[in-house]
Amino acid sequence: MKQTSQTTESATSTEASAETSGPLQIIQQLYGNAFANEQACAEAEPEGIWTLPVLSWIHGLLTGDEDCQQAQEIEQAATEAAQTGDDTALEQVVEGAVADGEVEGSTPATVEEADEHFITQFTTEWNPTGPSSSTNCGPASLAMMMSAKDAMPSGLTEEQQVDHARALMYPDHPSIQTITADGVDVTVLDRDHDLSSIEAAISGIDASGGTGSHDSGWANLDAVLEAEGVVMAYGYLDDDWREKFDSRVGSGDIAHFNAILGKTEGGSYLVCDPMHTGGAVEMSQADLAEFFTDGVPDFVAWR
Repeated sequence: MKQTSQTTESATSTEASAETSGPLQIIQQLYGNAFANEQACAEAEPEGIWTLPVLSWIHGLLTGDEDCQQAQEIEQAATEAAQTGDDTALEQVVEGAVADGEVEGSTPATVEEADEHFITQFTTEWNPTGPSSSTNCGPASLAMMMSAKDAMPSGLTEEQQVDHARALMYPDHPSIQTITADGVDVTVLDRDHDLSSIEAAISGIDASGGTGSHDSGWANLDAVLEAEGVVMAYGYLDDDWREKFDSRVGSGDIAHFNAILGKTEGGSYLVCDPMHTGGAVEMSQADLAEFFTDGVPDFVAWR
């Protein structure tokens, strides 16, 4: 349960009126001021299942005009939590909505959901207008991350998404251009054979509305993904890595970026390698370890 000392004091002082408060107020008392308004949602620090998309989704559901079954379920579960102190039912409702993909901005939990964001760094069915070859693994990975986090402007082709991601990674590049997509000006940088850096990946995440950081280790990787974050993994593309895929994954041995957009209910990682022609894949920790030096994750996190 998300609580702070201020939250605990607030909940204690209003405990007597919990049963007569509305469900939104009850949840505020239980989980703090993150549910008070949209601005508070945006400033909330994620903890457990109470991520920004979840906070915003519940706030919108309970303050909207539409009377729906999920709002009723949340109201009932919130009232039960206030009366009994047991928030199990409330968390189950939220976890179910996240698993069903109903929470806007929640990260993928299946290969099919991850495929909705998949882009290759060269011409395939996943990027019909892409180049015949490129070193776009960094921008393509960021583009998939942006799409998964609902941060990609609409109306762009897959290759334009890659070029937009590169423009955010290198905002001072002299070759940046501006195009219009769905009536909105969008910057693009078409430099298909420029290499990318970890520092630029962090800049691109920050410019997309996230918070980027360079991190490492399995515990940190799992923590980011469990908090509805996504990551750009940094490792090595070689034949050992290719063996983890059923379809073509480029050629040669080279340092490489890919995106990890979430985990399945069974704990597998949803790996989106922009060199893979077959879309997203589920991977065990042992298989994913093959990508990293000494088997230790090295990645840029979007929090």
